[in-house]
Amino acid sequence: MSSVEEIPEAADMEPAQRPPLVESWPAIGRLAFISVYCLVIIIAGFGHWGPSTVRILNAMVAVLWGLLLITWILQVRGQTGRLRFVLRHPALPMLLIAPLFLILFWDPIWFIVIVVAFILELRQLTAGDGFIFSFVLIVFVGLMSALTMVELENNQQASGFHGPGDAFVWAFGGLLHIDTGTDFTPTTADGKFLGVVVSVCGILAASMFTAKLVAWILGDEKSSPAEGSAVTADDAEALRTEVAELRETVSQLNQTIQQRAGESTPK
Repeated sequence: MSSVEEIPEAADMEPAQRPPLVESWPAIGRLAFISVYCLVIIIAGFGHWGPSTVRILNAMVAVLWGLLLITWILQVRGQTGRLRFVLRHPALPMLLIAPLFLILFWDPIWFIVIVVAFILELRQLTAGDGFIFSFVLIVFVGLMSALTMVELENNQQASGFHGPGDAFVWAFGGLLHIDTGTDFTPTTADGKFLGVVVSVCGILAASMFTAKLVAWILGDEKSSPAEGSAVTADDAEALRTEVAELRETVSQLNQTIQQRAGESTPK
């Protein structure tokens, strides 16, 4: 009789989960640093400030850029396949070259670069949790796109954007698919292109956010990974116990069969 196959351990059967909060702090710190880095660049590059304020903001941008460069160098230096590591983790290099697009007055390209870099870092923190991923992405894209749109449309007479408030209504309305009418419509080419990017982000993030929110309100038990993993562990433990009992029973049956076969053998 063939032996019973081993039952996999419970850890192998559990679905992927987010790391504990203590282990998540480095990823949270990176996301916060990226947010501050992009925010300071927007304020320094788009605001109309006095000479002293501009010097302070530029110094802050230089310090943050230097810290980002040092972080990236330390990450790459400890790797054996450095080129492969850079290709698999392009977020920091993208953030390093992002200010170049502002210098070249390619504001929408700058926005796309920082959003893609932020998404790459956000994936590592959320680990498949669609609610957290979509919520954080909506907040980040809404904040950055609104501040960018203020600079692109603020000086246009035909534009409906007359301040940050109008831009925030437009940004979050577009991300959450809320009809804000035709009052907030970009008139410049860069503003229209930025509107398309925001709409794409809204399709990706808002639908996922709404689905997860509805599932939570309705009490969908399948949306809780902790409960699912606990049941899987209990089931695996019960299966291992049953297999052990079956093995003992099979062993006893084999001994009984061998004894009876020996007694019935003619001498």
